[in-house]
Amino acid sequence: MSDVTIVGGGPAGATLALCLARLGHAVALVERRALSPPNAESLNPGIWPLLDALQMTDAGALRVHRSLVRWNDDSIVEQRHPRAQLAVLRPDFDARLRELARTAGVTMHRELPASVASILVDATGRSAWSRPQRMRTSERMIAMRGTFRGAGLPRESRVEALENGWLWGSPMPDGSFAVIACVDSVESDGDFHAMLRASQLFRDLRGDVAVQYQDATTYASDIVCDENVIRIGDASHSLDPLSSSGVRSAMQSALHASIVINTILRKPDRAALARRFYEDTQRAAVAQHITWTRSFYGESRVQDAPFWKKRLGVRRQSRRFESGSIAAALLKLAEGVTIEEVPCIVGDFIEPRRGITGIARPFVWIGGAEAATLLAPLQYRSIRTEDLLHSWRGRVPPGREQAVFDELVRSNVLEEVPS
Repeated sequence: MSDVTIVGGGPAGATLALCLARLGHAVALVERRALSPPNAESLNPGIWPLLDALQMTDAGALRVHRSLVRWNDDSIVEQRHPRAQLAVLRPDFDARLRELARTAGVTMHRELPASVASILVDATGRSAWSRPQRMRTSERMIAMRGTFRGAGLPRESRVEALENGWLWGSPMPDGSFAVIACVDSVESDGDFHAMLRASQLFRDLRGDVAVQYQDATTYASDIVCDENVIRIGDASHSLDPLSSSGVRSAMQSALHASIVINTILRKPDRAALARRFYEDTQRAAVAQHITWTRSFYGESRVQDAPFWKKRLGVRRQSRRFESGSIAAALLKLAEGVTIEEVPCIVGDFIEPRRGITGIARPFVWIGGAEAATLLAPLQYRSIRTEDLLHSWRGRVPPGREQAVFDELVRSNVLEEVPS
């Protein structure tokens, strides 16, 4: 009998299965599809820490160190990536993750076992096997996918903003060049090639390609964790493909879920706390991605066109200090910010710790120090900046006081008391 049954063997499901097996739990992983969609994806460098944590030394990926970008204006900008982006073919990448899980002791199934575990996880992606209620978190968008093969293909990734949408392309491990065109809607099969012809970076691509159409609208489940099921990856929330972070986000949600499930199974008295932690982290991830996506769309060179106008966002501004001397500024906790117990990862479990709440993402640690301890002087009174920073000596690594202070301001935790 398994401790956990996971439905869905993509990056989220395989990562969760692997982590739970390494924590000593019996796990059943159900992958019902015979074949994964032949999707090609680029993973931004934020994926590296996750691969290191999973000890995934061979992801079957092509390392891409160079990009050409035409976004903010008409110029083409070359970008170099000290730590490479990874281009992957999802069927191969997903299979490698599942093999890691299998070698860790996870049992594999094509159908749900006759007897499922008390903890059931939905990792079935946008299709959401558990059929949750969900909300749309972006304008509707269609992704057209095509793969070019042959000689003379680009060896760097490319991104370009056009009037009616945007294009992304990247070389793949098998020598092909994958392209995604994202638009509001599709009128004919020729729309994909029409976008290529209208571009600067993609118009030289030639050849007949089979075009696939996918919904690229983003969604978030109303409930991601309850007594019956835990949703991870795209079953929890999906990301705009522009971020190149969908796989990383799915795997990150699985890492969080592994700690949550380990806590529920080993420390059942903390089950409610663990579920609260997972709800909080998933909601914060959605809010953070919406803010990032809107601001990035707002930087497009063609932002006055209808496609872009409906997606524009304004970067949230941190509260600014108006006084001439920041050192002499009188500070207080921003309205709504409180210091109270919040769920926090401690080792392999969720535990309560005093932290900062009332902001988009509650936190316990900042700059290697307990945030509640650093901000305790402000809990009942105002204090000048120089005195607050002085109180941090011995609690924050030497020379890091100003950086921690700046991060608290950017996070809208601190504000100046009006004179």
